[in-house]
Amino acid sequence: MMACDSLSAHPSMTHYHSHYQRQRFRQRSLGLLVFFFLAAFMIFSGSILAYYFIPGGGILLALPGGDQHPRNRLIEIAFAGEKFYVPASILKRVKRRMFGSVEQIDVQIPWPYDHLAVISGTVQQTADIRDWVLITLVPKAKRKPPDERFNTIDKYYFAGPPVQQASGLLRYDYRADSPYKDLQLFVDTAAAGAPAVIRCDLKPSSLGPILCEREVMASELITARIRFARPHLEDWREINRVARSVIRALLRRTAVR
Repeated sequence: MMACDSLSAHPSMTHYHSHYQRQRFRQRSLGLLVFFFLAAFMIFSGSILAYYFIPGGGILLALPGGDQHPRNRLIEIAFAGEKFYVPASILKRVKRRMFGSVEQIDVQIPWPYDHLAVISGTVQQTADIRDWVLITLVPKAKRKPPDERFNTIDKYYFAGPPVQQASGLLRYDYRADSPYKDLQLFVDTAAAGAPAVIRCDLKPSSLGPILCEREVMASELITARIRFARPHLEDWREINRVARSVIRALLRRTAVR
C-alpha cells in the first residue's frame, strides 16, 4: 500500500518541480530584462545630460588628459568630409547628432580681429556681441543661396527700387505682406563677380543687437553663415575677407593675414 502511495505521488512531485523551475526561469529573465533596461536608461540619460548641460562638451571630448589651460590648443573636428582645426579660444560650440556625427560648428572671432590673441589663447571674452563676428558652419542647404535668390525669387517681394546707401551698398526693402517683411537686403554690386548679398534683421536678435548675415561656401558641402552687428555693416567687406581667411585657416589651407 505504501509502495502504491509513493508511486502515485511521484508524478505530482515531478510536475511541481517543473513548474517551480519554469517560474524561477521567468523571474530570472524578468530580472535581467529590468536590469538591462535600467542600465540602458542610465546610459541614455547620462548622454543627454552631458550633451545638453556640460559647457564646452566638444572641447572636453577633444582634450584627453584634462588640460586645465586649453585656450591655446587646436581642436580637431571632422565635419562633412573635412577636418577643421579650431583654436579653443574661438570655438563656441560643436553641435552633434545624438550618438552621431557633427552637424554644426560655431566659431566666434573678436572684432576688430586680433590674430595673435586668437592663436595665443588670450582673447578677451565679453558678453557684447558687437565685439564679435559669428561664423556658423552647417551642411549646404538644398535651396538657392542668397546671392542667387536676389535676382530670381527675392525680386518678386521687393517693395520698390533700391535705395543707394552712403557705404555704396544698395538697400532693398520687402513688402509688408511678404514672408520677409522683417528683413532688409543690402547688395554690393561693385564687388568682382556676382552681386554680394547681406541680409539684415529689422528687429533685435536673441543675442541682443540687430544682426546682419552673409552666406559663403566653406567647401562644396559646407555653408558658412557670417553674422555681425548692424553697426558694422559698412565694414562688411573687411569682415567678409577676414572671416573667409579664418575659415581657410581652420581648414589649414592658408594663414590669416
